[in-house]
Formats: sequence, structure tokens, C-alpha cells
Amino acid sequence: DESRLLRGQALQDAQTWAVGKSLSDLDYQFLNASREVQQREVERELETQKQANQILTEANQTLIKAQQLATYKITQAQNLANVIQETAFSNESFRSGQIFQALLEALKAGQAFKQLDASAETTKHIRARVIAALQQAVSAVKERNHLEGHNNVVISVAFSPDGLTLASASRDNTIKLWHLQSQKPIATLTGHSSSVWSVA
Repeated sequence: DESRLLRGQALQDAQTWAVGKSLSDLDYQFLNASREVQQREVERELETQKQANQILTEANQTLIKAQQLATYKITQAQNLANVIQETAFSNESFRSGQIFQALLEALKAGQAFKQLDASAETTKHIRARVIAALQQAVSAVKERNHLEGHNNVVISVAFSPDGLTLASASRDNTIKLWHLQSQKPIATLTGHSSSVWSVA
């Protein structure tokens, strides 16, 4: 009956007491059986703890992956909402006759579209809407010298690679850098002795 065997402090006390004593074989068998049972129980406890730690580690990894996926999906949803909103703004500006503003909004929609997962099924549908808004605005844009701030005709414009800045060259001998979001000038480059005909 293993429930009668010694464990823990009781076993340690018995082993200490038995040192230097001449015990019967039955007593030694009892102490040995107690040690073996305690060792098995400790090993079982360690194995149980190891399994619990492994389950906890796997659960943590699953949680981290779920959080990453949730963050990714939220970001994609926000980007999708931005694309839809900018496309709608572009279409509304186009309908109200603000063609240049429609073009700017369509460009913003295109920039936001680049952040979307191209393999998603909804992205293919949205892509068509963004392209339609861009084509609509580009085909109708006829505005010139919309940028207020030059003292003469604007001859050339160029967008920065990130789409956030516009450079404009003018017959007033200056180049101006514009923040597209606010449509406010960032800087004026002076020093030309005559009209600036091209900017990149």
C-alpha cells in the first residue's frame, strides 16, 4: 500500500535517523520503496509542469499570431476605408466641377490603395473604382495656374515620388514647393534671372 510509505519531510527525517543504525531488511525495503515512490511522484510532477509550460507557450504563440492578424486586418480595413473615402471625395469634387480637386483626391486614393493587400478579393473591386476616379479626373482636368502664390503663369509642375509635395515653376522666375494635403506653399526657390520652364 503506497499510501503508507513516507514522503517529504517525514522521509528525510527517517533517512537521517537510519544513518549508522542496523535496521532489518524489511525496514530498508520500506525506506527504499518510500524513496522510489517519492522520486516517481516528483518526476510525474515535473512532467506535468513541463506539459503545462508547453501548453502555455503554444497558447501564447497562438495569441500573438491572433493579435498580429487582428492588427493586420484592422489596418487593412482602415486603408480600405481611406481608399473608399478618397474615391468618393474625388467623385463628389468632379460632379461639383472642381476637377483639379478631384484629381488630387483621386491621387490620394491611389496612394492609400498601395497600402492594401493586392491579393484580397475586395481589393480588385476597389482597384477598378480608384482607376475610374483617376481616369475621370485626368481626362477632364484643364485647370491652369490654380496654385495661388505665383505672380505670373505656372509653366511646369512635378510631384514628389511620395506624392506629398508638388513643385511648380513659373514665369515669375521662382519655383515653389507645395504641401498637397493643405495646398499651402512650403518654400519658394528664388535666384533665377528669367522664367523657369521646367521642374522635376
